[in-house]
Amino acid sequence: MNKKVIVISYDDLFEGNDKWEVFEGIHKMFPDFKVTFFVNPAQCSVEFLKKIRQPWTELVNHADNHSGSHSVWTKERAKEKLLKYKNEFGFASGFKAPGWKITQNIIDACKEIGFWIASISTIPIEIDKKYYTYYKKGEGLCLLQDYTQYYGHIQSYNFDENLKELKGFCLENKPKFKFVSEMLIK
Repeated sequence: MNKKVIVISYDDLFEGNDKWEVFEGIHKMFPDFKVTFFVNPAQCSVEFLKKIRQPWTELVNHADNHSGSHSVWTKERAKEKLLKYKNEFGFASGFKAPGWKITQNIIDACKEIGFWIASISTIPIEIDKKYYTYYKKGEGLCLLQDYTQYYGHIQSYNFDENLKELKGFCLENKPKFKFVSEMLIK
């Protein structure tokens, strides 16, 4: 198992659900720290989106919210939403559906505009570029063959416990931090 590279991602970042000071603290602790946030951008002000866009953060569209409204997006609406946040706020060229509930319209939109899709390993997606979350024990660290993956939710009841595990792992192993987009499966 590879402990020398780590990909850290958090779901459901939005204004008021961000724990921003915690992440700034981690960045100070580990200057090479990188984290991918799956963001619900419709729940964020312009000022907030500008604040969280840092060289050490990767922002990826995670639909407007968890209401399921993305399930009725047409292919054209999906392209419009994805490109808006990429072009206006520097979001990565990727998408992750809340609850892993993605539609064919969104898959087709991502294919047409060259976006990658993040999914879970048990729900394969037919697209050229993708990233799978391996959900072996739920949230936290998962040692894989080529790298270590850390997956969490901002609002998780065990956020602090998992964060302590993550910091300990990083102190002990001094891994190279990578964004999700740097570890895509092609």
